Amino acid sequence: RGNLGCLAEHFYQLHQASLDDLLQLDLPNKTPSHPGPGHHGFNPSRYILYQDILCPLLQEHIDAEKDSAFYQELAPRLAEVGSRAKGYAYLFDTQAKLCQVLATKATISVGIRQAYQEGNRQVLAEQVDGLQQLRIDLESFYQALGYQWMVEKKVFGLDTVDIRLGGLDARIRRAIQRLQAYLNNE
Repeated sequence: RGNLGCLAEHFYQLHQASLDDLLQLDLPNKTPSHPGPGHHGFNPSRYILYQDILCPLLQEHIDAEKDSAFYQELAPRLAEVGSRAKGYAYLFDTQAKLCQVLATKATISVGIRQAYQEGNRQVLAEQVDGLQQLRIDLESFYQALGYQWMVEKKVFGLDTVDIRLGGLDARIRRAIQRLQAYLNNE
């Protein structure tokens, strides 16, 4: 009881994978702005992912710069762990792609707001480019998550994922349209 070493050994015997590696799948929820149990903000990867670009109601729970840097560092790390995870590589691929999305999502709303308040049209134009890249990264994550879902759950519930991530993509497109309209003085 309570012997993590024994558990890790048995896990490896059963799955030919490292328990320490598998436990890294939870790292996207251990951000610098999330101090852990006892804090009111749980599951930061979820609320960062689904937070609206132009109306970021949960931004006060995010340390934009630290969390973004954390996700930037974590994405390639999870991809590397996935390269040795054999039958579990798809889990790490999904999480690595999620981290790539979260790295941008953590900061982009702050960048847009700051540039708007300062009247910095050049930075706003750069944010439009960032939003377009975010859509590409979101599509990559969507494909990886869809694959993972079909491996683990079959089709049941995938419609909810489609709606949520499709809605997120629609809000990103709307943010691009609104910023472009502003930049074109419309």
